[in-house]
Amino acid sequence: MLVAGFVTLALGWPADLGRREPPGPKRPAPSPWFVGLVALTAGLAWFHLLDLPHVLRTWPLALVPLLLGCLVATALAALIRRWTTEGREWTSLHALALVGGALVPSTLVGIFLITAGDRVDQIGQVVVAGIALLLLTAFAVRLQTRTGAAPDLVSAEAARRLATDDRS
Repeated sequence: MLVAGFVTLALGWPADLGRREPPGPKRPAPSPWFVGLVALTAGLAWFHLLDLPHVLRTWPLALVPLLLGCLVATALAALIRRWTTEGREWTSLHALALVGGALVPSTLVGIFLITAGDRVDQIGQVVVAGIALLLLTAFAVRLQTRTGAAPDLVSAEAARRLATDDRS
């Protein structure tokens, strides 16, 4: 419940509190590859915090991984809020990269930890993960062809258009 509270707080916090952005074109959203990498890293950190030695699972020391987990969730929520603010060039490819990056650690935990004792369940998990990967790849290709260019090129072109519009 504490994590949910922190996430709600991070998503509800005013984005421009205490700082004013200079007038002009907004900064572009980060590359979808970077967004996916951040989601992957946060997911790996989250699952690593769940698999701690038993010494850290006793009362006073149990607060350390709990607070670190809250920090990971809150930091990721704050980054997502910052990246998706109005005026940013956040696209469907960014959202897909975010989902895909977060899906990898949970799939790996499912394959190697949760179903480790049962080969049939492990094979089923691998098959479902493979289908999900194929569907996400097909969706990414469809999104890229819909924009007509790679996402980084689209962002660069949009930034150039904004810069030339401001000069006119």
